[in-house]
Amino acid sequence: MRLRLRVLEGHRALVRALAFRPDGRVIASGANDRALRLWRVDADDCVVCSEHTSYVTALAFSADRLVTGSADRTARVRDPESGATRSILHHPGPAYAGDLLGGVLDVALCGDGSLLATVTSRSTLLLWELATGASRPLPGLKKPWCERVTISPDGRWISAATEDKTARLWSAAAGKSRLLKGHGQRVTWARFAPDGRFLATAAAYDPVTYAWEPSTRAGAQLRSSRPGAVTERGCAPAISSDGRWLARANHDHSVELWDVSAPALAASAQVGVAVSLHATSVRALDFSPDGQTLAITDTGGQLTLVAIPSGR
Repeated sequence: MRLRLRVLEGHRALVRALAFRPDGRVIASGANDRALRLWRVDADDCVVCSEHTSYVTALAFSADRLVTGSADRTARVRDPESGATRSILHHPGPAYAGDLLGGVLDVALCGDGSLLATVTSRSTLLLWELATGASRPLPGLKKPWCERVTISPDGRWISAATEDKTARLWSAAAGKSRLLKGHGQRVTWARFAPDGRFLATAAAYDPVTYAWEPSTRAGAQLRSSRPGAVTERGCAPAISSDGRWLARANHDHSVELWDVSAPALAASAQVGVAVSLHATSVRALDFSPDGQTLAITDTGGQLTLVAIPSGR
C-alpha cells in the first residue's frame, strides 16, 4: 500500500538525515549540499541554514533543541524553531570539506535533551552534558569500527552499531558495555524506541532486523515479506512515538512496516508489510509524532510523506 501525501524538493544533493520536530509541525532534513532545511508540514516554505562547511550527516530533536552533525567534525546545538546555532561542539582533528573522513556520522539525544552522543568516522564516541558542554569518551570502540549511536529516552542506555556483527550496549551510569549478537552481517544502525521499550538494530544487506529488550538482551527477529529482500545499508529503521510501528528500508527500494505493539516481542520471527516502493535507494525514515505519517527521503533528493494505514 502506498499513500503519498507530499513531495518536498529543494536540496541540491543527496539527503542524508531526516527528523520530525516533537510537535509534528516541522521536518528537518540535512544533505550533501551542506544545508539544513526546516520544512513546515502545513506550508510550502522552509528555513535554510548553511553554517556547516561539509555534508550534514545527522539530526536529532528534543523538545527544546535541534542538533546537527556534519563531516566538518562539528555538532551544532540549535534553536528548534529558527535553526539558529546556540553552541558548537568540536571533535578533535582536522576537518575535510566534502569528505566524511573524521567527520561526525551520527548524533543522538536523550528524551529531555540533557545528554548528547556523537560518533565520528574514526570511531570516537563521546557523551556530552549539554548544560556544561563537558564530554567524556565511551570505551571499547577503537576496534571494531562504528558509525551509528543511539540513547534511550530516559538516558540509561547508549548503543552503537559496529562492524563485527554486534551492537554495543552501555549503561550510562556504569560505563560498562555488553554485546548484542545475532546479525549475520556488519551492524550499521541502532535505534531506541521512543518509549524506551526496545532497541532496534539493522545490519548491511541482512534479511533480519532485531528488536532487543535492553535489560535482558532478549531479541526478536523481524523478517521481510518480500522474497530475497535485505536491509538497505544506508538507512536507519524508524519507530513511531507510540511504539506501535517499526519501519525498515530494503535494498530493493521498498519500505516495510512491522506492528511491534505487543508488550513482549515474541522471540520468533515476525513478518513485515510493504507500504512504499521507490525508484532509487531510500536514505532516511522518520515517523510524525502522531504516528500517522512516515517521511521518506531517497538518493534522488526527494522527501516524500506517506500516510500510515490505521489497520493491518
